[in-house]
Order: sequence, then C-alpha cells, then structure tokens
Amino acid sequence: MKNRKTFEKLPETLKGRSKNRRTLRAIWLILFLSISFTTYSQVTVNVKDLSLRASLKKIEQVSSYKFFYNENLPELNQKVSLDVQNVTIEQIMSKLLTGMDLTYKKEQENVIVLIRKPQEKQTTRKVMGTIADEKGEPIIGASVLVKGTTIGTITDFDGKYKLDNVPENAMISISYIGYQPVEFSASNSKDLAQITLKEDSKVLDEVVVTALGISRKEKNLSYATQAVAGKELEQVRDLNVVNSLSGKVAGLDISKVSSGLGGSSKISLRGNRSISGNNQALIVVDGVPIDNTSSTTRSQGSDGKALTGGFDSGDGISSINPADIESINVLKGASAAALYGSRASNGVIIITTKKGTAGQGLGVTYSSSFSIDSPNIMLDLQDEYAQGSGGKYNKNTLYNFGPKMEGQMVEHWSNNPNYAGDKEYALTPQPNNVKDFFNTGINWSNSVGVSTGTEKTQARFSLNHDYATGIVPQNRLNRASASLRLNSKLSKSIEVDAKINYMNQKVKGKPWTGENIFNPVRQIYTMPRNIVLDDAKTYEYVSTGGTIKTLQHHWLPGGADLSQNPYWVVNRNVRSDERNKILAMGSVKWTILEGLSLMLRSSVDYYHDSGEFKLYNDTYQRAPNGDYILDSYDSFEWNNDFLLTYTKTLSEDWTFDVNFGGSTFYQNRKGSSYSNTELLAENLFSQSNAKNLVGDNSLFRRKLNSFYGFAQVTYKGFLTLDVTGRNDWSSTLPKSSFSYFYPSVGLSAVLSDIIKMPEWFNFAKVRASYAQVGNDTDPFIINQTYSYIAGGNNGYVYKSSKLPAVDLKPEKTGSFEMGVDVRFFGDRLGLDFSYYNSNTTNQLISIPMPLASGYQNRFINAGKVQNKGVEIKLYGTPIETKAFSWTTQFNFSKNTNTIKELTEDVKTITLGSEDFIANVVAEEGGSFGDIYVRGFQRNDAGEILVGTNGLPKLTSKKTVKVGNANPDWTGGWSNTFRYKNLSLNVLIDTKQGGKIVSFTDAVLSGYGSTARTLVGREGGIVFPGVLDSGEKNTKEINAETLWTTLGGRNNPVGEVFVYDASFIRLKEISLSYSFPKSVLGKLPFTGLSLGIYGKNLCYLQNKAGIFDPEMTVGTGNNQALEAFALPSTRSFGINLNVSF
Repeated sequence: MKNRKTFEKLPETLKGRSKNRRTLRAIWLILFLSISFTTYSQVTVNVKDLSLRASLKKIEQVSSYKFFYNENLPELNQKVSLDVQNVTIEQIMSKLLTGMDLTYKKEQENVIVLIRKPQEKQTTRKVMGTIADEKGEPIIGASVLVKGTTIGTITDFDGKYKLDNVPENAMISISYIGYQPVEFSASNSKDLAQITLKEDSKVLDEVVVTALGISRKEKNLSYATQAVAGKELEQVRDLNVVNSLSGKVAGLDISKVSSGLGGSSKISLRGNRSISGNNQALIVVDGVPIDNTSSTTRSQGSDGKALTGGFDSGDGISSINPADIESINVLKGASAAALYGSRASNGVIIITTKKGTAGQGLGVTYSSSFSIDSPNIMLDLQDEYAQGSGGKYNKNTLYNFGPKMEGQMVEHWSNNPNYAGDKEYALTPQPNNVKDFFNTGINWSNSVGVSTGTEKTQARFSLNHDYATGIVPQNRLNRASASLRLNSKLSKSIEVDAKINYMNQKVKGKPWTGENIFNPVRQIYTMPRNIVLDDAKTYEYVSTGGTIKTLQHHWLPGGADLSQNPYWVVNRNVRSDERNKILAMGSVKWTILEGLSLMLRSSVDYYHDSGEFKLYNDTYQRAPNGDYILDSYDSFEWNNDFLLTYTKTLSEDWTFDVNFGGSTFYQNRKGSSYSNTELLAENLFSQSNAKNLVGDNSLFRRKLNSFYGFAQVTYKGFLTLDVTGRNDWSSTLPKSSFSYFYPSVGLSAVLSDIIKMPEWFNFAKVRASYAQVGNDTDPFIINQTYSYIAGGNNGYVYKSSKLPAVDLKPEKTGSFEMGVDVRFFGDRLGLDFSYYNSNTTNQLISIPMPLASGYQNRFINAGKVQNKGVEIKLYGTPIETKAFSWTTQFNFSKNTNTIKELTEDVKTITLGSEDFIANVVAEEGGSFGDIYVRGFQRNDAGEILVGTNGLPKLTSKKTVKVGNANPDWTGGWSNTFRYKNLSLNVLIDTKQGGKIVSFTDAVLSGYGSTARTLVGREGGIVFPGVLDSGEKNTKEINAETLWTTLGGRNNPVGEVFVYDASFIRLKEISLSYSFPKSVLGKLPFTGLSLGIYGKNLCYLQNKAGIFDPEMTVGTGNNQALEAFALPSTRSFGINLNVSF
C-alpha cells in the first residue's frame, strides 16, 4: 500500500437531490469535519534518534494519520528527534523534514504522502584543497569523489585536487589505501581546503574480525583477541607467514619443523588439550577454514618413533602471500572460537585478505624482498682426536677415540680400490668440515598487486613469486601464486564477494627430519672429525671388474650405524615435490529488510601433492640397483554455510543482533605411494624398470554438519551480553553420540562509560565468558578396518589390531575466561589482562586389550586435562612529538597444564611412540609433555651409585623424570621508533623454562665427536658418586669408556643430555625509510619506501647452547626431543615497496 503512486479523491457530493436533503447533508458534513478536525489536529509524540521511517510509524501509533511514501527514499533512514505535545500535524511535519529534500501533501484529511521537493535550478560550486597525512606529507593519488555521481579526481604530486561544477548540497568522499576514508559537505570550504587522513592501523584495535568473518567493536567483546596488521608481516618477510607472528601475540606458541624450505610450523594457543588428537590452531581465511594439515614420511611409512623423523609435506598457511594479507586476528579462548565448532577447539587464527578500494581508480603496488640466510652452527665439536678407538686410528669407523691429530700420515679412508688420490694423508684437525658443508641461502620474493574500484564494484588482482635456496646443498624452492578478488554491490540489496587463489610450489632436496638416514644434517654431524671435506665431495665411484656398478664413496662401507656420505644423500637420495593448490570462495549477501540480511557462502580448498624419490644403488640398506618411489596426495575440503542476521535498535538505549546459521563441511584426503624395492637395471628410474612394484594407499574422509545461533544485546553501548549455541553432527562418531551441543555466554562492561573517571583514566572494561567446545576424532576409529599387502598369488588382507570404538563420545572443553582492559593518558598507556581456566574431558585414550580378544588395544573416553593461565599485554607511547615517536608493547603469557585424571587402569600415556632416548608422556597428576629417560641409580640420599668398574649404575628403563617440554612462560617485546620518515622496529621474544632432550648430543658424544668428551682421554676420570657401601667412588676410567656407556644411539642415558630450553632472542630488527612526496616530485610513484632488516640475529640468552630450542622434528604432540635439527639461520635482507 505504501508504494502506491496515486490516491483517489473523496467522492463528490451527489447532485440532483432535493434542497432539504442538500441542507441536511451540509449539516452532517459540518459536524463530520468538526469531529475530524478535533481528532486529527492535536498530536503528542516523543522520538529520539530514530529513523524517519520509524518516527512516522510511531506517529501512526499515537494518532489516526497514515503515511505513504516511496520505500527507496534515502531520507527514511536519517535519524530524527522530536518531543511535542498537542500540536498539529503541519507543525510536526515541518520539524521532522527540516534539512531534508522532502515535503508532503494531504490526499485525505488523515492521509499524508511524502514527496521530493520540486527541483530548483541547482547551484554548483568549485571545490579545491590539499590532502596530507598526519605528518603533513602530501598524499599523492588520493581519491576525491562526489557521492552518487561520476564526478571525481585524484590528488596530484603536491596532494592538491580541484573539482568543478559540484552541487552545493553534495557530499565529497575522500579515500586512500591504508588510511581512514572521510566525507565532507561540498559547502564546507574550510574543512575541504586542508584535509588530514589518518592511518587505518590506528583503528585496528577498535574493530576486529571475529568468527565467521564478522567485524565487531573490540570494546564490546567478552573474550580475548589480538590483532596484527598486514604491514607488520611484510617488514620482515618469512616463507611461512605464521612464523612472523612469533613473539607478537600473547599465548601463541610457534615452533618450526626442521625441514628447510617450505617447512611446516606447529601452532598452539594456551597449551595442549588433546592427548591423542590434534592440538594445532584452526586457520581461517576470509571467514572460511582451510586445511593446514602437515604429514610426514608418506612414501616411506613410519615406524612411529619420533626420532626416526620423516618427510615434512608442508602446511596450508605457508601458501598464503603476506602481501595479500590485510590483517590477522587471533581468537584465543573457547568463547571466541565456539562458532567454528569442533575444528576450533584449539583456538583460531583469522586471516583477512585485501580487497579493491572504492573510488580509487587504478592502483598498482610492487614489493620486493631479498635476503641471505647464513647457518648459525652452535654445536660444540672437538678437533683434537681422529677416527678410531683406544687411541689407535681406524679408517672405517664413526668413533673419534683414535689418536691425536698431529699431522701424522695415515691410510686414506677411501673404499674405492682405484682411488686416484693419495693413499695416505696427514691426520690434521678439520674444524670447518661441518660449517663448510652448509651453503648461504637466499630468499627473493616479488609481489605485484593491482586494485581498482567504483562505489559499486571493487577488484584486486595479485601475483607473487618466491625463489629460495636453502642452507643444505641442492635444496631449492620455487613458488608462484595468483589471486583475484571481486566485490560488487549488484543492487541496493544484493552484495557479492568472490575470490580465487592458485599456487604452484616446487621444492627439490627438502631435508628429511630427525634421525632418518636421508637427513643430511645427521650425516655431516656424524662424519669423523678428521675427514677432509673436499675428499668427501667425491661421493661415488664406478666399480671395475665383474659387474660394473656405481657405488658410494664412504668411510664406512655398507652403511653401518645408519651412516652415509652427506654428499651422497643430497645428490643421490634425490627428492622432488610439487604442490598445486586452489582456494576459492564465493558469497552472496541479501539485505531483505532494514536490519535483516542473509549471507550464503561456499568455498573449496583443494591441493594435489606429487613426489618423486630416487634412491641410487648402494644407498644404506636399500634395494639392489636402486629404488624409485612415486607418491601423490590429494586433499579436498568443501565448506558451505549460511547466516541470517537481524540487527535492531529498540530504543536510544537498547540494540541487539540475532544470528542463525548452519554449515556443512566435507573433507576427503587420498594418498598413494608406489615403490619398487629393486630395479632391474641399475639407477634407471622408471616404474617399468621395477622388479617388484609395491603399492600403498590411504584414505581419510569426514563430514560435519552444524547449526548455530548467537546474539548480542547491548545497553547504551557499554554493556554487552553475548550468547551462542552450536550443534554438530560428525560422521566420525557413532550414531549414539554423533550429535553434540555446546553453548557459550559472555558479558562485557565498559566501566569508563558508566562511571566518571579521572581525566587521565580514559578507558576501562571488564569482561567474562564461559564456553564449551566439542571435538570429534579421526575417521574410521569406530569401524573395523582391513589392509591389503602384496604377496602370494593374490596378496594378503589383514585386520586392524584396534577394536572398533562403537561407544565413542566427543571430547569436550569447558573454558572460563575473565579479563580487564584499561587505558590511560589519552591511550598513551594501556594494559590488557586475561585469566582463563579450561578443562577438557572425554579424552580419546588407547588402552591394551587381552590377548584372547584378538585385538591389541582399543580407544575409550576418559581423562581430564586442565589448562589455566594468565596473559598480559602492556603497551604505550612513551614519547610522541611531531617529528619523533616511540611506541612499545610487551606481552606475557603463562600456562599451567595438569593431567587431572586418566583411567582406572592407565595412569601414563606416551605421546606418540617410545623413542631411543626419551618417552614424552601425559601422566595422571603430572603435565602434558612430561619427559622420562634412562638415568642414574641413586640411594636414599640422592647420591649417584657407582659400580666397582667405576661407571655409574643406570636404570634399565626410562623411569627418571627430568622435566616437562612446555615453557614456564613466554613473552615478546616490540619497539617502534619513528623520526620523520625513518622507522626502526625491534622485536625480542623469549621462552623461559621447559626441557629438551638432545638425541644429537647423545649420538655424537657416544662417538667421541663433542668437546665434552675431551676430558679424560688418557684416563683420570673419577665419576662423582658412591659405591653400594656408601663409600666415595675412587675408581678411574677414561673418556671412551664413559661416553660409549652414556651416549650412543640405541639406548643412551637421557638424563645426561637434558637441556634447559630457555632463551631470549633478538627476533627481528628493521629500518625503513618512506620517501616524502616532495622528494618524489614528478616521478610516477605515489609512494616509495626502502628498508633493511635482520632476523634471528643473536641470542641474548640460550641455555641449551648447542641447538635452537624452537626447532622440532614434526608438528605432533611430542615436542620435547631434538634430533639432528637444521641449524637456525641468521637473515639479512632488503625490501622495496612502490605504489603507483
């Protein structure tokens, strides 16, 4: 009815009646009009800050007037206020429409129609001025646009602009990438003459991206989040962008996998929750979760021992171009992550990518970063004694208990009977034979971004290329990616957002991790101390006589003790890998009514990995004539979701948002591997050359359906109540428990808006929340599974040794969080404090089964894991002048983990599998990551017992607890110093506490390769301890006897090789200069900056001393072991950023 364009007039008085009847009709008409005037003329109404539309409805409620108007009038959304009593409708309409381009007319006595004022001849004017940043530097290329028209321009090299024929009542919109847009009336000549734009980073703390891609004011959140601007990630660039967050976010713990270029990282927030499951944070890009899984040793299989290491496939987040990132927001607690359900039980890292900018015109950015990476070898090796035992030289051993190296001539180690070099060589120290094996790596990244946009449609396209060479010979990476994002407002009610990203990555020679024989670090570290590196570079020879074969040139023929020539490993155990990845997303938002909208979104995350592994003949314990392995891996994730949102301002005091949504998630992973075990012709790498072709396949499939609802109610902008609820249905759980519901509730109060604070105390907020999050499990645990292996006539099928867990339930985490945010002195000083306490129950635990059952073990739900802790962020600007400023931020986090209970029969669970040197466990009453090793036997007084042979007595099993893998606390301190256009950034990060057991040190000490084994080479060591009788030990032994007992590979005494993992590191330092617009002059640049940086430059403290405590063998739960990790690298780089 309100959209009617015309309205009928009242019927005219009937004619042709008698005079008396006309007179009577006139009398009745006079009476009717009198009554009508009394009814319609006097109105009382009170509205405040309501839209014109809502105000007219309010008048209809308190009177008999009816209003008709075109729903598309923009003025209907304009806020008005009115408080009148017993006034005419004419008086009301005059006040309501003041300042609007609207008038009205009465079609009937109680019918009022809103219409546009008749257009008079439009007055135009010239608008001109200058646009600059907060430092007073002119901004070149800023967009100046007359809203609702095609009239626009951009600023020149002096930041000046001019527009002709601008309507007097028009609004002028000014915008530029990286700055907050502003609007002014065309009649406001004073403000338009000199416009100052503020950087976007200054509002980063005000609005943050939360779950499902929803932006909310940070002051109304009831949980902890922390944001990092995209600019910070580009200052010191890393091939895996998540590593750039280390030290910048409280409660976020990141460890790099020791696998060289393209390697994964372990990401954990607020401790470990799941004993058997995944403890990695969920990665979300533009509101959609992505696959961040990394796997190891696909082609070779794994024996389950952490230190055997494996091949790291890389993770999903490493494929994201840092230059495409607008911001990263870390959601830490269960309340923050609850809307993402099962996958978010360990927290969420939300990445928002860049879009095109409205009114910008065509903008082009180019960034380039080049760095060199030098290995920081901290291992303390000895350079006095050569190969051999008992002081005598032996050319065919890894042990370094031979004679002193004093230049004496000895037989060469070569196993080539036709070796062309000298048959003897001088036995001299080779202090650089490890250092010289490693290369200086390079990393060169180039990114181009092109963006454009009108008020209705924006687009951004980017290209990125990374080329890197690692510190290990033959390790190279080539990565290219392209991304396109389109945003369009198709109509006043329909908006679309579409994005597609493609990446191709090729990595050659990626090092294997841990103690694996293909890890070149293991081979160079165990190389005897007297080997001349140039001799080792001749890594192969061709045999003569009989069968001609290419053989490994090696000091230990046959590869005893897992030994190989390191140059053979990097040249003849050749691994090449390629990943093709597509990430696509599309969404449609329909604004149904004012405040009511529906969002539909779908995304696909797909990648295909292919690998080729060539093992040449004479590789340690491998098939004759070589082996050729091909593997492939496909991962497909499909996410679909909808979200219905209703936002309503009930009154001046109350507003609320109500949301209802649902999602479907489908995950399918398939892996296959084909090896040959033996080639027919030597080193002819083809499947057709296989003597015995063996295949292996894997399958991982999961579905998850969800419905969820959440609401926020805000009172006067300072008190906000958050309530959420979600129900998941998981395909990995049995039907009896595949549906599970979890709620959350949170409350925040801005005290500074409630209580009058002193002038210097400008903001205070308290918040509290409680949430539950569920977590399902891996596929097929509830099913009986079978495997097929080749052999016999048709192969063999065997049943899994795990009993199907038909009564399995989801893990559940209940988490309470409270916090305080305060700011002082005009935001010059701020403090955020959080306390949390989470308890995870229904842990998935494997328990042994009786032999008679036909199964070895089964999974049950039991146990309770608690994580509680505090997080503090202290930030401020101690100095701020027009020319100079200093901003600083310190973050601190402390997490305490306790295994509250396991099961009646199981009190200790090994995380991963048992290892040669240590078992890392979850033990009832202890903490996740407790470390048990073989150690010294002690008496009741704690003294070490020594045998009559002078050697310490040792435990037969790993029963000695030596600490926990997790740090006591972590922190980071960042500082930014700016002087005019010069900016210096310094980041220091630290972890204090925690223990690591070094398998590297154990093996090398057992071989006599470390400096600690020098003491007592000639004897004279008296081990400190007592005999069984209590007498002090006086028996002398030598170093070889001691260290071959304590060290070695198969059963070392882990207590001797435990290190404190505490460190303080100068993580990043960067110096950049942004050229002022006046210097750029007539150059075709709108911006130009140059910078230099350093990364991991030095340790201010490293209690481990001989290795990087943050390097790990994988992303699993077993994080307490160091095993032949790559040296960390010091990086020095330069970057260039140009905009056109």
